[in-house]
Amino acid sequence: MYFMGILMDKIRKRVEKNARNQIENADVLVVPLFVGQNKYGHGESIKERWIDSEFYRKSMYHELEALPAIWNTESAGNLIMNSIGKFSTLVLLFDKGVPSMEKCKEECLSQYIGPMRVVEDKERYKIIELVK
Repeated sequence: MYFMGILMDKIRKRVEKNARNQIENADVLVVPLFVGQNKYGHGESIKERWIDSEFYRKSMYHELEALPAIWNTESAGNLIMNSIGKFSTLVLLFDKGVPSMEKCKEECLSQYIGPMRVVEDKERYKIIELVK
């Protein structure tokens, strides 16, 4: 989590004058993702997600975090689905290493993205051009 914050700060500083917080005028959508976020369950509140999680069932209470419970695959997927057509490039940032796009289906949100061309496929980030 700490290193993802540093990375986002560096990106923000580098493209400061062109950065947007709104999706309407963007060319590139940057989506931060947490590896293992799917270990959190489903529910309306953070507490419900925690209680329904794999960590809770295995008594791994030290692993429970709020941010992955709030910003989960479902939230990121909804953002991408609602934004398709508004941007041409998608950048997925990960807090831990993930396999290539062919092997990384669920964590890389392949089911939400649709037709795509992978520009760069690194362990901690994926740059994807959306095919229209």
